[in-house]
Amino acid sequence: MTEIAHWCVAGPERRKQEDFGCWYKPDGRSVAEQGGFERVEVRPRAYEWILSLSAGKRFHFSIDNLSSGLWVRREFQERVLATVHQIIEQGMNPRLSQLSLALLEFYQQPKLSVDPFYLEPELSEAG
Repeated sequence: MTEIAHWCVAGPERRKQEDFGCWYKPDGRSVAEQGGFERVEVRPRAYEWILSLSAGKRFHFSIDNLSSGLWVRREFQERVLATVHQIIEQGMNPRLSQLSLALLEFYQQPKLSVDPFYLEPELSEAG
């Protein structure tokens, strides 16, 4: 779903470019580079989450940087969630909307609302 999400985000000119003109640095990014990755990945990850739920599938956050030893930061998750809510409430772009509707119909899923989009509570270390 990630590449489809990038396709939905990209405008007409970016869709002609390799990787839809997305900034990408492969696995092994530093903490600073990971921060840059997260800044540009909020909207694509929000689209990916929408498409996943449209297909009746669970969405999993990924930092796409397995060898770094880093975890998905809660701040990144919260920014993605806020973006999902904004998109659902204000409307999707035409490509995302068309694909989401097709997935909802094919997988016989209910119309999207903000309700199924939430973050699991953080585990406390004391618990």
